[in-house]
Amino acid sequence: MSKALVFVGGLAAPGNEWPLTPIRRSAREQGWRTKYFNERLVFGPLTTSAQRLVELVDELDKDMLVPKSATRPNRPHTLLEVPNVGHLRVNFDQSTADTIIEWANALTDELVERHQNLDRDTRSGNGPNSAPTTS
Repeated sequence: MSKALVFVGGLAAPGNEWPLTPIRRSAREQGWRTKYFNERLVFGPLTTSAQRLVELVDELDKDMLVPKSATRPNRPHTLLEVPNVGHLRVNFDQSTADTIIEWANALTDELVERHQNLDRDTRSGNGPNSAPTTS
């Protein structure tokens, strides 16, 4: 499974600070592809920037064998909190990088398990497209 993290700068931030951060370095060391969304969200409609971000994520998420619905975790979004790290320091704090990578690895493990279960169910004839069984 290909793993990718997309970094998005804040409002009016160019996004070009991400290549220098501990999170990007840590992610790449652990086999993650990294992309940063280099668009200043303040210039132009927010909907345009949002659409461009969706297109970037969709491009990274293309998989001709597994439907997108099967690659998403079936749970609410997660809020990560790293105590004692302020707004501007968050990009350059190693504890923040460690927390994000730990979360991303756990999410990836969950998705791999879902794919393995789907593969196993499909091979055994119990997949989502299997004919119903009658007694």
